[in-house]
Parts: sequence; structure tokens; C-alpha cells
Amino acid sequence: MAHRIGIVGGPNTGKSFSRRNLKNGSEAFVLSPSQKVLHLYDKDGDPVKRLNVSTQKSPSMEALLEAMKVSNRHSVVLNLMRKNVPAKYTGHWEVVHKINYLKDYMDMVDRHMPHIKYLFLPDFTHYISRIVASKEFMDRNSGGQAFARFWDLAADALNSFFIHSDTLREDLFVITEFHSEYNQEAEEYKIFIPSGKMLGEKFLPDSYFDIMLYTHIEKDEQGEVTPDSYKFVTRRWGKYNARSMDIFEDKLIPNDMQLVLDTTKKALGIT
Repeated sequence: MAHRIGIVGGPNTGKSFSRRNLKNGSEAFVLSPSQKVLHLYDKDGDPVKRLNVSTQKSPSMEALLEAMKVSNRHSVVLNLMRKNVPAKYTGHWEVVHKINYLKDYMDMVDRHMPHIKYLFLPDFTHYISRIVASKEFMDRNSGGQAFARFWDLAADALNSFFIHSDTLREDLFVITEFHSEYNQEAEEYKIFIPSGKMLGEKFLPDSYFDIMLYTHIEKDEQGEVTPDSYKFVTRRWGKYNARSMDIFEDKLIPNDMQLVLDTTKKALGIT
């Protein structure tokens, strides 16, 4: 069972930026819904490269796309894994548009990339929005019982994704990043759930995480935002509904993913 860590915050508050401090980005893989700055570097300080897959007959992803006569990179990965074709998987990021594709790539990392210890899923809110807006679900959204079933199906798809991480190897950490919104009624920040209450009552991402950190920005004495301004909130504090099994002494810690991972591994007895 993989270990889950959640990061919640608004745009440009330091969720992905926290990766800049990873000692060795070669142990990390990013599955993102769009191509963005990764803040991820290998041990030599160079930006990590995109996923490449090669076989005995085809030396690259591009060659495999041509050989299989497909245009979708996901189809290459899925076909190779389903047919148990020996292949070499290298690289440290991939763009993944659909949540069901996300599961396949997670299985790829789990089975074929044992050197990867940290799997990052930025902007998970994108996948929630995509499910709700998909034709598959909208066709069921026609009122009455069908309307209620629409939300059940959407919630099932999302909940099954988090349960899927229970099937991954125990030395793997899955770090999922969520957008936040301010709830006026509760007077606190919460994970933003598109479509609001109808889905929010059935899909409760908080329930899958023992560690859920929130981003916070503290300006310096001059009122400026500096790299040191970016923090993580580790426990419930003011408007932040954070928690972390009390493994951090301070409620505010530096926005440093290496610190988060090292502290978590120590608390769990993982070397």
C-alpha cells in the first residue's frame, strides 16, 4: 500500500514549488494534466526529462507510436503492459488528461520503475472537473433518479482512484495536490470540489489522507513575498483545516517537500 500525502492551496501558493528542494528528482515522477513548470531536477541539477519507453525493436516512444499505428502515448503504455512486452521505462514526467489513464500510469511506475519513490499528482482538481463535464456523465444527468445517479457515478470514479493507491508498492509515496476555496460558512479553506454540494457530499478526499498540508504565504517585514515566505500549515490553525499525525513540532514549516518526506518516512519507520 502506497503512502498518501495531500497538499492543498490556491494558485501560486507553493504546492508544486515545494519540489524545488528535493535532493534527487531522479526518484520522482510527475503525472500532470497539463505541461507546467515541474520544479524537478536530477542529481546533476538538470531538468528531468519526459517519459520514454523503448523495446528491443523500437528505441523510443515515437518509434512505438509509429509501429503500433496509434497517436496516443497512453495507448503505447497500456498495450505494452497488457501484453507483458519487455520494455524499458525512463524519464520523470508525463501529461495525463483523464483520470482512468492516471491509474494506468501509476501502475506503470509501480511495476516497471522501482527506482521511483515519489509520485506527484499536481492539479488533481482538473480531473474532478473533467469527470463532471464528461459526456459519459452528462448523458446521465437528466433529472430525478438519473440526476442522483449521475453524482453517485462521479463520486465512485473519484473514490475508486484513491482506493487504487492501496494496490501500489509500500515504498511509494503518492503526493496529490488540490486547489482550495474559502468556505464562508465554515470560515476555513477546503479542497475545491467543482459542482459544489452535490458531489462534495459523496466525494470526501480528506478522508483518504492522514497528512493533509495547506499552503500559507507570510510576507516579510517589508510586506514583500520572498522564497522564504512560502510555508506549509501542518495542523488545524485558524482558517486552515490541516493535519499531519502530529509528526511536525511546528504548525508552520518551510515549503520544503524534502523536509515533509524525510519527516514522514522517519515517523513511519521507512529508511
